[in-house]
Amino acid sequence: MGVVRAFLGSRTLWTVMAFLLIWSLTRIGLRGLAKDPRFDARPEALRAEGPAWGGPELLNPVLDRLEVLGRINLFDPRFDDRIRGALLELPCVASVDSVRRIWPARYGVDVTLRRPVAVVVRGDERVPVTAGGVALPPAPYAHASRGLLEIRGVTGEPPRAGQVWRSAELASGLETVAQLSPHLDELAPLELACVDVAGAGTARTGVYLYGGEGITIRWGRPLRTVGENPVERKLLFLKIAAGQVDRVRGLETDVRFSKLYCRPPAQP
Repeated sequence: MGVVRAFLGSRTLWTVMAFLLIWSLTRIGLRGLAKDPRFDARPEALRAEGPAWGGPELLNPVLDRLEVLGRINLFDPRFDDRIRGALLELPCVASVDSVRRIWPARYGVDVTLRRPVAVVVRGDERVPVTAGGVALPPAPYAHASRGLLEIRGVTGEPPRAGQVWRSAELASGLETVAQLSPHLDELAPLELACVDVAGAGTARTGVYLYGGEGITIRWGRPLRTVGENPVERKLLFLKIAAGQVDRVRGLETDVRFSKLYCRPPAQP
């Protein structure tokens, strides 16, 4: 009994009891605040500027989703999760970087938008894709897709927007785009516009590049280097061709092997 009395009279017990009381009152108070309409928050601004590469229309799906989400109480225990979950469902949103409470009834959101690097063309269908192969919806990305290299020859149906398009042909196309993109300014005279991956996996065919009128280039297999020039040498030959564009026009320029070859085109 002496031990029990000592424990009941100790400061530790009273500290624990005080903490539990404060914790319980706080939870009760927060529940009440979560129902208080004075703290029902809307986004800080429903108008925002899109990225320079994407245009303002790229933000429309984000703004529309926030409108549908409506007001969210700042004391809602799922405040962050509700906003993040709703925005991450959008194909154009790569990540939600921050959600900020702005008292008394506003909130701010920072998002990172997916950026396309090429457009897969299948008949009349045009599907923007990221460097990682994520398919994007064409309408919001109309401005962002202008001037991007086209990838043709990809078979199979594209996935739902926001999903990764798993295709060996597309992987070859995206690797080619990645190899060419840092050098497009130097290659501008060739007016490169299309990456044809129909024969990307075949050693005798490989990837074809098409540019301005009469410009045809055999690029080879971007995912394999055995038996072909390394990318650096292919780019060197391509830059030589760009400097003599009138001399290679109408011919098939082959940069795959030790020398730069120009011959009548093997395929249209």
